[in-house]
Amino acid sequence: MPVPFGRYYRSKALLIAIPKVDGYETLEAPCSDLIRMRQHLQGRGYTRDDIVECSPYAPQEPNRDTLLREMRRLVLGARPGDRLFLYVAAHGVQVKDVDGDEEDFFDEAIVCSDGYCIVDDEMFEIMVRPLPAGCYMEVVFDACSSGTGLDLPYHSEITKNDYSATNLPRILRRGKLGPAKIRKESKGTVVMWSACRDDEEAHEVKAGINGAWTGALTDTYLKARERNCRTYRDTLSFIESAYNRNFAVQGVFDRAQLSCSQPLDIDTEHPW
Repeated sequence: MPVPFGRYYRSKALLIAIPKVDGYETLEAPCSDLIRMRQHLQGRGYTRDDIVECSPYAPQEPNRDTLLREMRRLVLGARPGDRLFLYVAAHGVQVKDVDGDEEDFFDEAIVCSDGYCIVDDEMFEIMVRPLPAGCYMEVVFDACSSGTGLDLPYHSEITKNDYSATNLPRILRRGKLGPAKIRKESKGTVVMWSACRDDEEAHEVKAGINGAWTGALTDTYLKARERNCRTYRDTLSFIESAYNRNFAVQGVFDRAQLSCSQPLDIDTEHPW
């Protein structure tokens, strides 16, 4: 489980924003949301040198080769007490599963700026499996089909296909995330917030006084952190309530997802 707040040895973050890919609709929010996420991390003790950005406006173009390299660098030398952060704002897709580890026969993937994909199996092997015990990574995955985007074994769905609005109160009452049928293992603790189920599309919405475009998950996650939601339960409940209260009128009926590499008591206090 995460190291107690204030005892982290090293902080590293990778922020990815991919608004434009040939053949896909242009996304309005990723680049401005990346800036908001960077500012949030700096408010939580990250320095500018701790944060690597991959976007059309950064030195690192978010193509497949660059993203794979930066994902490896994010976890390189990870040790107990480190806190890592990954943010993805991009197009997400499902592709045919080739190794038989998916219950629905599809892998989840992000679409890189060059049109190539990085699938969940790759991301798990690169960023999740190598982590040592005592290392904590938080992930915000604001993309379509992102529910199991890192193939973490414990998640807020009962199965990939039966999650519904009525299940969230039951999840909150139960207090722990259930395991996936096909489990991958890591000694580190990775907690991921996903914009939607694997079979849903993530949405951009207009929020705030100026009505600027933002990712629904990004906006609600940041507001939950600003309001100091203390536990994972508090944050999950806040995000779900905000989805229903603020975004349903904009045609958004997604169900945000919470998953983890370890059994997670959602009444645990958020570590930072």
